[in-house]
Amino acid sequence: MTLMMDRMDLLAELSEAVYMFQERAERDQISIEYQEPDFLIPVIGDKNRIKQIFVNILENAIKYSDPGGTIKVECFPHGAMLRTVITDNGCGISKEDLPKVKERFYKGNMTRAGSGIGLAVVDEIVKLHHGEFMIESELGIGTKVTIDIPAMQEKMQAADSILDDSMPVGNEPTDRMAVREDGADDKER
Repeated sequence: MTLMMDRMDLLAELSEAVYMFQERAERDQISIEYQEPDFLIPVIGDKNRIKQIFVNILENAIKYSDPGGTIKVECFPHGAMLRTVITDNGCGISKEDLPKVKERFYKGNMTRAGSGIGLAVVDEIVKLHHGEFMIESELGIGTKVTIDIPAMQEKMQAADSILDDSMPVGNEPTDRMAVREDGADDKER
């Protein structure tokens, strides 16, 4: 997997993913609760892969929730990370299956459609971004997915004391870095 790393707004990708699933959730009688924060520090990441993380997690949350269910989406600073938490009150994952759900093609719940590859892909993308991907779940109660992606370090101190409104967020030209799965860096300008 090759990443095209650039300064990016993680919130933009999260908000777009939530928007993509809003209609499907309503059709399935599932509520998505999401209050977009006003500002978060940018990250260095591949915006398409970051969006893929959110798409895979939200798709699972909807797939494993029943009508009347609720999916809660939050994003906030957490130390040197930007933390995204997606919680559902769906069918949950058994204690026996939980350690295996990040493995490729593993499906703990055979009653729902899917290939069993989505969480393995999320895990790989998060690792390539030097982040952390955690899953907590209880059968019959629901699932909580936590994704930590490192924030841009040079802006962390300023954001802790004062939001710097003059700092642009988005797709400004920067050095771009491609990171290959073998760990090698290819830098281009």
